[in-house]
Amino acid sequence: MTKYEIAKEVLAEFPDLPNRTVARKLVNEYPLVFTSVDAARTLIRELRGAAGGKSRKKPYLQTEHKKPLGWQQNIMPRSISENRPDLVIKGKHKALILSDIHIPYHDEKAVGAAVEYGKKQKPDIVILNGDIGDFYAVSRHDKDPRRCLSSELDAVRQFLFWLRKQFPKARIIYKIGNHEDRMERFLVKNAPVLLGTADFEIPKLLRFDDMKIECVGSLNLIRLGKLCIYHGHELPQGMSSPVNPARGIWMRVQETMLAGHWHRVSEHTEKTGISNRISSCWSTGCLCDMSPSYCIVNRWGHGFAIVETQADGEFEVHNRKIINGRVF
Repeated sequence: MTKYEIAKEVLAEFPDLPNRTVARKLVNEYPLVFTSVDAARTLIRELRGAAGGKSRKKPYLQTEHKKPLGWQQNIMPRSISENRPDLVIKGKHKALILSDIHIPYHDEKAVGAAVEYGKKQKPDIVILNGDIGDFYAVSRHDKDPRRCLSSELDAVRQFLFWLRKQFPKARIIYKIGNHEDRMERFLVKNAPVLLGTADFEIPKLLRFDDMKIECVGSLNLIRLGKLCIYHGHELPQGMSSPVNPARGIWMRVQETMLAGHWHRVSEHTEKTGISNRISSCWSTGCLCDMSPSYCIVNRWGHGFAIVETQADGEFEVHNRKIINGRVF
């Protein structure tokens, strides 16, 4: 069958679907024939007589699929919004939260200190809260070609295997951060035909199944009891962060939240409303190189967090900092 015949069959089966939705369906079901959504949408518009001069030059393509004027008036358009369910963790738990390790540009002493401290706390949950890998090789910035993606992935996998050995019985949750997102953005720009292929997605690349690691999407929220957890890149970035990142988080959400992303250990508490509700926000420190070539001077600090939750969802955050390999 030609691409025109395939497209006509799909249009006959789904006559009321919007052009872009039909185009996505064609790309998903016939990826060898339709290599991009835009090209498929152009063909759909021609078949429906909505491509202006192109349609007039090819009247034989669109006679049976041309829609009458005003066909949309009695049809509710179908939403293409994404559902991003929260990961909800209820009950009594102790969680070790690590973020911004940026492997292979991590600080071995800081990572070792955080994990050793965490082991003594006997957590039943370990949350890797984003930017565990750096994904330098697929970033949009100018890069040193000698640094390859395969070696980065090997280093992250080695860390995850090692971490599983340190916490053999713990539930390990890996939250996708903005650095892990670099992989998908690279595919969007350079190899869109590979989007949606499991072999090129983070859980498969890092072998989560082999280590029994759960994955939480880039824009999904973790609810640990009554504590909301984001990596930090999900929040509006246009606002300034006065005083410290924790206050910046509070100004963005005005409710209790813990995040990483800013590489700084901070806390902010504020009372709001006529009900005098008290909310606290925390930013956790990083575990990476403190003076990378792209940011020699900075205000970063090493750190991590321990969170204890009760059966009713109440919680206590211990936001730890690391100085010269010692935990405070």
